[in-house]
Amino acid sequence: MEPQNTSKLLRRAGKSSTSYLDLDIGEVLSHVNEIASDRLYDINNSVLKKRQHGGNGKSAEIKRKKPKTDRGKLFCKDKPNGALRTPIQCNAKAEYRIEYLKKAGETFIQDGACSKVAPKLSKCQECKSALQEPRLSPSKTLCRFDAFRRLRYTKNGNLATAGFLDPNKDVTQKDLSLWLPQHLSSSISPDMESSLFLLLHVSSQFYRLLEQEREAITINMAETKIVAWKRMVQGVREICDVCKTALFNYHWVCHKCGFVVCIDCYKSRKNGLIKKWLLCTNGRGHNQETLMLTQIVPADCLETLGLKLQQFQDTYSIPLSTTANYEKDACPLTPTKSKELFPDVPHSWLCGGRLLHLHKSNHPGNFKLFQDQWRRGQPVLVSDVTKHLDQDLWHPESFARDFGDIRNVLVDCMTGRSVHSHLMREFWEGFKHPERRLKDEDGNPMLLKLKDWPPGDDFAEMLPSRYMNLMSALPMSEYTSRSGPLNLVSCLPDCFVPPDLGPKMYSAYGSALYPSKGSTNLHLDVSDAVNVLVYVGISNDSLDHSRVVYRVISEACADRQTRRVQKKTRLPGALWHIYAANDAAKIRALLSRVAAERGRTLESHQDPIHDQTWYLDNKLRGRLLTEYGVEGYTIVQCLGDAIFIPAGAPHQVQNLNNCIKVAEDFVSPENISHCFHLMQEFRKLSDVHLNHEDKLQVKNIIYHAVKDALSVLPLE
Repeated sequence: MEPQNTSKLLRRAGKSSTSYLDLDIGEVLSHVNEIASDRLYDINNSVLKKRQHGGNGKSAEIKRKKPKTDRGKLFCKDKPNGALRTPIQCNAKAEYRIEYLKKAGETFIQDGACSKVAPKLSKCQECKSALQEPRLSPSKTLCRFDAFRRLRYTKNGNLATAGFLDPNKDVTQKDLSLWLPQHLSSSISPDMESSLFLLLHVSSQFYRLLEQEREAITINMAETKIVAWKRMVQGVREICDVCKTALFNYHWVCHKCGFVVCIDCYKSRKNGLIKKWLLCTNGRGHNQETLMLTQIVPADCLETLGLKLQQFQDTYSIPLSTTANYEKDACPLTPTKSKELFPDVPHSWLCGGRLLHLHKSNHPGNFKLFQDQWRRGQPVLVSDVTKHLDQDLWHPESFARDFGDIRNVLVDCMTGRSVHSHLMREFWEGFKHPERRLKDEDGNPMLLKLKDWPPGDDFAEMLPSRYMNLMSALPMSEYTSRSGPLNLVSCLPDCFVPPDLGPKMYSAYGSALYPSKGSTNLHLDVSDAVNVLVYVGISNDSLDHSRVVYRVISEACADRQTRRVQKKTRLPGALWHIYAANDAAKIRALLSRVAAERGRTLESHQDPIHDQTWYLDNKLRGRLLTEYGVEGYTIVQCLGDAIFIPAGAPHQVQNLNNCIKVAEDFVSPENISHCFHLMQEFRKLSDVHLNHEDKLQVKNIIYHAVKDALSVLPLE
């Protein structure tokens, strides 16, 4: 059977601008199934195994235990059973083992901290720091040479270094299975449609990743061409010592101290862009010629996966160009056309026909209409989410009762300064009683917010009942669920440190009286997000405040949103301004110009969006429109509204009334290109910047997303 026509395949997979998301890709899947039946008939009777990350296919949330991620601590390491152990691990047969290794002269893998295993050999950065700080236990140090460096006994009985793991000789089948597709069956599984959709959107970023990895070979300046291998370690996120970006595969390592540098930082120094590097433990600087090229992906798995992806695209006639530039080529879905195509889906259009508003959060017809807008990089508003929530769990009194005795950092929205060492009960009581709010130095009630709570803890573990309640109510679970088939984070194997994507709560007092002060200043996120307004509170002295709220809405919005609020059928909570990701550069240009007009100069490491120091008031929004032609989405978020914000989209929020919002982040196939770009952008920020580290691990997500998709889709 000949492969389908390319345009037909892409149209059925939702890539054609004229299809308006005809996601019923039955013909494509039928064709795939026929080929699969011909090529994989020999495994039709095999026992189906669970997908590595797909679970049992049920929609219920599966809580994954989050590995500890504290840098500098050692957690369970997954090492091959056949690895030769160092003497400290040899229990009752230790003496015999040592004598055997001395006589045989065999090499073995270092299995522990340098100070314990080989105190006379060169120590890594962490082990040397541990020796200099008595409070750090060497046994709990995240040694850089543990499970990486090879040792041997000399004829004199002394330990000596004997190289490092080899990416081909030391690899086991278990190592390979983590990085290669594991084919299941020719049967069409529930994941086949989403896997095809995923592959069409992610493959271009995979090839971009592959090109960068190949470049590492060409720019390598090492005196030796030997490439070492660093095995994936359970619960450890390997990062560059220079830019703090998560390592994916190729990087360079100092064989004396374990100093690590990524491809981008290595290339920057080679091109003359000097950034401070850590000194070696011998006190000298690191030269590129003495650093050792090292890979994490074993053997040739990366190239093998690239060949399999190319084979799939050739088999089904999918050109690379179809996986990019969709936004530029897509025809907008007009309100009239949406009514024709989706007559049974309750929806309307706001912001002059640019913002999709889905009225019923659990309507079965929402998904296709949502995807059509989402793929264009546009936000989406979904209402009535709180109808499926237990309201008692999300009331300020509930949080005051359960967590009132915990001290937490608050932020004064008027000044941006942090307020420390106050009980959370004091914050929650101020929701209803302004007279009980904390006072500033002048005795005025502070306009406080509780940001990113709970900090550093998994919401699911700290607030399990609220987590289950929220996840059961979130719309578009295919994206927003931790195990959703279109949430690419679900593709990361369990041995990886999972990114902290929330949920997180954002609670703040209303600030309608201060139109130039935002509850959340202008910023953008590396991942997609859905933000749900779960509670809106009206203070006791609310009459004058409510009038101001409706006036602010009338001035900001001139369409259905104003009428929706004026009918008193919706309780307004917050005013959002969201801009397209492609407009970020123009917004930076405006803010840089305004800063110069005010006598301020932005340093090279500063960024007017990432620094979160600006709120675009009416005047600045007006200048952005007239001088740069940038018009954002002005959205009034009412109680029960969920706002979907695409990755890379600059946005800001002003709470009009007292609000409790909960946000869940996710990574969608449609916006992975923005995630990839922002990863490169964030690494250029200063070392102390909150967004400096690549905690999302974008490259790992892309790799394993492609790997999982090819595990479902049949190949020769």
